[in-house]
Amino acid sequence: MNTKTPILLACLIIVPVVLLAWFGVRLQHNQQQLVTLQLGSLIEAQLSDVDQQLIDHFSRLQTALDAELDTLIQDNNGAYSTPTLNTLIARSPQISHIFVLNPSGEREYPSPSGDLTQSEQRFLRKTENLLNNPALFVDTPEDIRVEPVISATQNAPAQYLRSEPIPAQKRQQPLEITARSSSSVVYDGRVASDEVASDLFIAESESSTQNSPPAMAPEDPITASGWIAWYADTELQHIYWRRSAQDVVIGFALNSARLTSDLIAALPASQQAELGNDPLRNAEIRLINSRGEQIYAWGQLDDVIRDAIAKPQKVLPLSHPLGSWRLEYVAPKLSATDGSWIGIGLLTLTTLLGLSLIAWLVYREHQRDMRMAQQRVNFVNQVSHELKTPLTNVRMYAEMLEHNLPDEPESDRAQRYVSVISNESLRLSRLIDNVLSFSRVGRGTYKINPTPGLISECINTVIENFIPVLSQRGLSVRYDIQDDPRVDFDCGALEQILNNLLSNCEKYAANSGEIAITSWVDGHVSCIRLSDNGPGISKADHTQVFSPFYRCSNQLTDGVTGTGIGLGLARELARSHGGDLILETSTTGASFLISLNIDSSASKHPSGDTQ
Repeated sequence: MNTKTPILLACLIIVPVVLLAWFGVRLQHNQQQLVTLQLGSLIEAQLSDVDQQLIDHFSRLQTALDAELDTLIQDNNGAYSTPTLNTLIARSPQISHIFVLNPSGEREYPSPSGDLTQSEQRFLRKTENLLNNPALFVDTPEDIRVEPVISATQNAPAQYLRSEPIPAQKRQQPLEITARSSSSVVYDGRVASDEVASDLFIAESESSTQNSPPAMAPEDPITASGWIAWYADTELQHIYWRRSAQDVVIGFALNSARLTSDLIAALPASQQAELGNDPLRNAEIRLINSRGEQIYAWGQLDDVIRDAIAKPQKVLPLSHPLGSWRLEYVAPKLSATDGSWIGIGLLTLTTLLGLSLIAWLVYREHQRDMRMAQQRVNFVNQVSHELKTPLTNVRMYAEMLEHNLPDEPESDRAQRYVSVISNESLRLSRLIDNVLSFSRVGRGTYKINPTPGLISECINTVIENFIPVLSQRGLSVRYDIQDDPRVDFDCGALEQILNNLLSNCEKYAANSGEIAITSWVDGHVSCIRLSDNGPGISKADHTQVFSPFYRCSNQLTDGVTGTGIGLGLARELARSHGGDLILETSTTGASFLISLNIDSSASKHPSGDTQ
């Protein structure tokens, strides 16, 4: 068997399916990347909203502190008295300490000569290097960044960046992010200076802002202000400072615990499912301080999933003055849904089945064409053999008749030679007629030519031609005529049909006794039944026996010459005559029923129109 065709068809199936699967996987991967990028943008927008809230809190807190200070100045005629500052510290939960530097940079509060509380002493130790560096409280042009290095305090090293100036036109817009909180600070050699914002504000600051408008004392306007963040006792500390027109610097050190509490209070509840209009389903946002500790978290994340997540999907460092803090978005890793892969699998499977079906149909047609081609080759070989055998006999007996063998009486020899020559010539004629008729039927050019006559005469002629051959094969013929009117029929077609049937009896039913032929007329149909007592045809071959080039394969037929077109041609000739040739079921031998339409108007048509 030729394996090239199955291999080629298999490649034609596998290659498109593999390409389709690859494109499907690539498409799914690209879609997943696109969804991941879109999700990342949404996550970053959510984190930026939180950062904006936190920056807004510092902006409003700054406004509230300015309002408190302005009120203090107005009430005390522009002076910063120690009792007044102590009172401000006592009634403001956000402020832990206040310091005042005169134009020379010297500390006026807490008093350098007075008695200090332990809290004030600890505060001064922490801020000693900061207060001794007046450059941190001076305007710097917006396009210049100065990074003076300050020596370490007792508790922790610190580095600072000078605050940028605050545009005067933005001081009246306390709810907006302005240059008031745009300072950048370097921590442990790392700069944290992102301009991102948040929406966070404490109740006390908001109340102070509403009750005390940011009207400045005309004798002490603000010329510069900003935020400074530094580490002390491994904790991030925040100072808001401002410089007046008299170069007096006043600073507010915030209460770290209260600041953290206020920030948390302004964030969504820990079980709140939404941030703005975007739900946090199966996700969590965490607020992480400078020590890497989780300060607060909110969202809806299952504990099992939370424990299984190794790292957050997105990390956003917060803006100054919380530059060393960060926000983390924690959620399960985005993966392709099962439905997407099922769709790709179904599409690939459908394509595979479709291509397999097409390949099977192509392969079946190819095999059928190969079988037909092989049958045609065998037919040519059989015809060549069939033509060679009678020609050889005709030539041999003709030569023997010519040389007139002396061992036998001349009259007997001549008669026997002539009989063999006649029989072989008839056999050759029948074979040639079959080949020619088969070719015409295949092209659809075979035509019936009915003429008036007796069917019995046509049958007797065929029987007489076969008697010598059948006698040699141990067969005899019995012909019963039940009805024999004169009808219109094609005698040549009927003779060719009977020749093929009797030829099969000669080949396959030898020594089986009598061949029975019966003819009768039923209306416009003439019927002829031919039966023998041979081995018959198996039921398995009943549907194939009329196929061109088909030959039953058994011990009886093996070794018997034949072209395989006799029965198929006989049926086509009968159908061309408006009738049919069928194989009847019989208990012994084979029985064929021939039906011919004897109505001349119904039988004059080519065979191609009857199939």
